[in-house]
Amino acid sequence: MALKEEALVRIREAEKEDLAAVREFLRLQCQTLYGGGVSERQEKELGQLAALYLEEKDNVLIGAFTSANEVVGTIAVARYDNRIGALKERYAAKKTAEICRLYVSESLRGVGIGSRLFTQAALFAASRYEVLYLHTHLFLPGGFSFWRKKGFDVTLQEKDAYETIHMEYGMQEDGAVF
Repeated sequence: MALKEEALVRIREAEKEDLAAVREFLRLQCQTLYGGGVSERQEKELGQLAALYLEEKDNVLIGAFTSANEVVGTIAVARYDNRIGALKERYAAKKTAEICRLYVSESLRGVGIGSRLFTQAALFAASRYEVLYLHTHLFLPGGFSFWRKKGFDVTLQEKDAYETIHMEYGMQEDGAVF
């Protein structure tokens, strides 16, 4: 896809009929970026996209779709479930959303699709949540610098095999996301 065609990419909430294509896009991104196969946990989540994001009113799965309805990017917002041991109790009293599944096709990275996806996700989260949480890894191309540019602050940097960095963004009271 040429750079000028990026404007033709439509950002919208994924629907049930999009899930097979979204699932394959996410599987490919996981295989490519995480060096091989899809983990058992990732595979389970891929099988539950409808339940996780379409059937939960405070969660959403957003896609970037070409005019031919090809998936070229994704992002998701989900209520944070307090599952990360290193962050136990940090978000217990807050309305916190986890930003996850932000992937953009390699040929289209750096042309604004990730920013457009995040804007849509943040607008969705603005009326529902007070804090946006995410984690990224230093080996992911552009991930950490992208989130810093969007205003996320580092809360914890783990010295684990994946070089996990936990970040958060406090939503403004006036609903502004940037």
